[in-house]
Amino acid sequence: MPETQRDLTLFARGGFTDGRTSTLGYSVSAGLSFRGPFAGRENDTFGLAATRAHANPQGRLQLSSEAGVPLSSNNETVVELTYQAQVLPGVVVQPLIQRILNPGFYLPDSTVAGVRLQLTM
Repeated sequence: MPETQRDLTLFARGGFTDGRTSTLGYSVSAGLSFRGPFAGRENDTFGLAATRAHANPQGRLQLSSEAGVPLSSNNETVVELTYQAQVLPGVVVQPLIQRILNPGFYLPDSTVAGVRLQLTM
């Protein structure tokens, strides 16, 4: 039996501002992707990631002014789950689902689902 090409990749990312150039004071992200999650599906990839953005006080004032309402949170958090499946040579389908907590820092929590189709010739 040929060797599989399974691997696990982890990532982390962070960004910070001086509080004057952006409405965000910082954001942090982390996640993982696992290639070959199932036997016979070595070209597929499962992914899970999360991002958290924090509005600094000046940014909160600007965001609240733009929205025309007071903000209900200092943070917006997104968690995403995805699965990239190669269904045929050159054809990849990637469904995803995101859960967004405090979108726009004032809207109710939301769920977004989508699918991406990638064709390679």
